[in-house]
Amino acid sequence: MKKIFYVAGKSGGHIEPLFTILSRAKSKHGRHYSVFITTTQKIDRKIIKQRKRYVDKHIALPLVSIPSGIRSVFDFITSILKVLILFRRYRPSCIYTTGGYISVPVSIIGFIFRVPIEIYHLDASLGKAGKLIGKIASKSHVLFDKTKDELKEKNVYLAKPLVRFRKNDIFSKEKAKDILGIPQDKFVILILGGSQGSEEINSVVIDCFAKLDKAFKENLFFMHQIGNKKICEIKKFYKKNKLKCMIFDYSSRMAPIYSASDIVISRGGSGTLFDLVFFKKNSFIIPLKNVANNHQVLNTIEMKKKYDFIKAILDENTSDISIQLLNELNNIDL
Repeated sequence: MKKIFYVAGKSGGHIEPLFTILSRAKSKHGRHYSVFITTTQKIDRKIIKQRKRYVDKHIALPLVSIPSGIRSVFDFITSILKVLILFRRYRPSCIYTTGGYISVPVSIIGFIFRVPIEIYHLDASLGKAGKLIGKIASKSHVLFDKTKDELKEKNVYLAKPLVRFRKNDIFSKEKAKDILGIPQDKFVILILGGSQGSEEINSVVIDCFAKLDKAFKENLFFMHQIGNKKICEIKKFYKKNKLKCMIFDYSSRMAPIYSASDIVISRGGSGTLFDLVFFKKNSFIIPLKNVANNHQVLNTIEMKKKYDFIKAILDENTSDISIQLLNELNNIDL
């Protein structure tokens, strides 16, 4: 049986697309032994655990960022040795990756062993790891036309969005609310900070929601995805303001969560943006700025060009973002 490596880590936005890639790979390679290589981050382990029926073997390596201290250098060297052992043990016939730091050593060793590498560039701008792997990859798949224009290597292909859902995952709002236990008469606002949460988007919505009219707030139900570190703080806010809510860090029930929502407030990760397009949700996107080549801002701008139900809030100042969001919410007719 063929053995294939699937490599990504550090966020749901990088790992979740691997399962869509795996599904597509089955039509090309048939049934195969899937080895998932991720970081040791808690979110990585949680996602793999919830998707364990698709994973034949999971390897977690402490490759989170470029090594700097003695400990991280030791982890890097140890991880390289482990990767070499993995190649000797499994002799993969192919490597699929969505980029990120962990994919670099695995891809370089794969290149040395002449293993075909296929990388999926998820964003509208290229990260350092993506650029490097693109130079040695057998195929580079992109999701945005802008990225295809930026890549100068051969074998670059425009791929279908890596959406994890199917048509039968779209529920009626009534059914989705029943599944999630949400009162049918509530207007549902979904807040997505990513699987790791987002401090800025939490600050924005807390400031904004606190200023909403009391009568207006009584008609709302909030579903809020946040990081583990802020769960207690956010719960206190909703309780203090008597707001009905459902709080989670990572959920395998995203299909009913998307289906039940009336509007979505989100970051600008490509996976989330393509999910919003799939479910056709009116959305306010607050992209994370000045990180990783400003990819979330570029993702949002590219998607906004194509879909009028995606609105971008691109102010630099957090208070300005909160004011703009408050104005948008106050214009909603419940």
